[in-house]
Amino acid sequence: MRHLLYAGFALGLIASTPLRAERPVIEILADGRWTKTAEAIPNFGLSSSQVKGRFLIQNASANPVTQIIEVETPWIDSIVMQAEHDNSLQRAGDSIDFQSRSVFHRNPAFILTLAGNESKYIYLTVESRGPIMLPIQIWSPGDFRAKSQVEYALLGIYFGSIFALLIYNVVLFSIGRDLSYFYYCCYLVSVLLSYLLMTGFILQFIKHDSYWLNNEGLMVITNLGFAGMCGFNRRFLESWKLNPGLDAWIKFLSIASAILAVLSFFIPYQLSVRIVNVLLPLVVLSLTINALFAALRGETLARYFLFAWLTLIAGSMAEFATNVGLIAGGIPGQFGIQLGTFVEVLLFSSALGKRIRTLYIERTRANLRLKEISRDLELARQIQQTILPAQPPAIDSGSIASTYLPLQAIGGDFYDFHFEDSRHFGVLIADVTGHGVPAALDSSTVKIAFRNERSNLKSPNVVLENMSRSLRRLLDYRFVSACYMYFDLDRGLVELSSAGHPPPILQRDGVLHTLETEGPLLGLQESPEYHTAAIGIRNGDRIVLYTDGVYEDWPEMDESEDARAWYQAMVAQIQSSSRDFPTAMLEAIRRLRKNSPFSDDVTILSVEIGAIHPETNAPSVAKLSRDQISG
Repeated sequence: MRHLLYAGFALGLIASTPLRAERPVIEILADGRWTKTAEAIPNFGLSSSQVKGRFLIQNASANPVTQIIEVETPWIDSIVMQAEHDNSLQRAGDSIDFQSRSVFHRNPAFILTLAGNESKYIYLTVESRGPIMLPIQIWSPGDFRAKSQVEYALLGIYFGSIFALLIYNVVLFSIGRDLSYFYYCCYLVSVLLSYLLMTGFILQFIKHDSYWLNNEGLMVITNLGFAGMCGFNRRFLESWKLNPGLDAWIKFLSIASAILAVLSFFIPYQLSVRIVNVLLPLVVLSLTINALFAALRGETLARYFLFAWLTLIAGSMAEFATNVGLIAGGIPGQFGIQLGTFVEVLLFSSALGKRIRTLYIERTRANLRLKEISRDLELARQIQQTILPAQPPAIDSGSIASTYLPLQAIGGDFYDFHFEDSRHFGVLIADVTGHGVPAALDSSTVKIAFRNERSNLKSPNVVLENMSRSLRRLLDYRFVSACYMYFDLDRGLVELSSAGHPPPILQRDGVLHTLETEGPLLGLQESPEYHTAAIGIRNGDRIVLYTDGVYEDWPEMDESEDARAWYQAMVAQIQSSSRDFPTAMLEAIRRLRKNSPFSDDVTILSVEIGAIHPETNAPSVAKLSRDQISG
């Protein structure tokens, strides 16, 4: 990009070279009279579709001379030149076959030979559907060739640079898929094609009969350029964040320009030209104000836009001042808009390059930060693994198994044990509202509250009541569901209390029973009360505890269907061994969910009973169950 900027400076230096030419005084035929024009370059705009003019050309030397008459408007439809006392006609213009021109040049040019000390009037008939200007210069053949070589070299650098920038930004868009580059590429295509048309290069070298292309086609390209420029300005500066009202206006201009590009195929050409002449200052002014507003709001890259638009405006003013004779002619004035556009696209490309570098730095920093977060999460995961039991305790002739799947790296589910001996132990399962780091931090608080209740392990309701009071003081805006069960294998009894937790399931002889007790969430009430239920157990029983993540947000199911699907999955896994049961259950749930992701942490814990004293007076499970769903 820096090399292109240097090329732009070199272009400006070369362009400042003065060129020698004579601008004749032009007379216009109006109302049957010849009248001299006040301007050095007559500009009739769209007021006339045909203009007749003449100017006097003289040879002050005694020797014959040949001169080149150049009209610097390659978009004119037709120019017919006739010398005084000469019946031959020379024709040029984009509606005239290029091969029939007397001079093979991008601009209409004519050859005239004068005898020594001869003077002649040159008559021109100009016709065009577009604006009519008569920037006429008279050259000697040698100066015309030298001037043309300089012009073609400068324009070659200009178009080559624009094309290189286009390819560069197309590659960037294909890599990053950033819409800013797409809109900018649309703008570059418009700049490239419009100036190839307006400078006559397409007419001279590509399409000699570009009558439609130089008129309606130019309007289509110009309007698409407006749309691309507005889109680029909005996306790059993110103007919807800075000034929604101005952003909505620029968005409207972009959409209107795109619509006008399509309508240019159908509406009259002169109307299209008038619309473009109104739209151009609106677009430039709006985008300049948007860039100024962004710069005032601290957007450093907006300065590139400000400088770019100011450069384009300066180039346009230089060309206008040259056309009306306020400053001396020359390439800076003749190609002021092109030079301004060249510097403009360099500044826009520099802004994009700066943005790439900024985004790269930000992405690098974000990746480093992401790595730090990943390390922190891994450390948190390791810490949470120390909070959860390393392995379930061994019980007499039975087994305990568990599986834990956090939604993120860490989660808010928790389970733990109060182990007295292999025949007397307590099991707690809890679920902190939410998930992720905050829930995981609160689950460590739950662990502390549970460990403080080791002396009450035989009284489930007391354990939950004390935990609730402790957690109410420690947790902010977060609650905990929990279920605590105390197993007494000598008595063949399990006692449980629940704090708003999903009911455990007793699996016996192929039949599932829900074990429900009522109680508020931990930390919800000042003085909570929990009830204890006693259930008789026997050899071969399996009790399953779980968190609500196993059945939340099942695809294409309502709440009741969620619960039934969960039970069906459990029935299908009845034959699994205790050690593999939680893992097998989790895989069965995944299949039933049709591989849709879980929306919460998932914990499944099972206790298989294998050694119960044959004599027990414990209550029957049938008296305590509320639901019974057979396999």
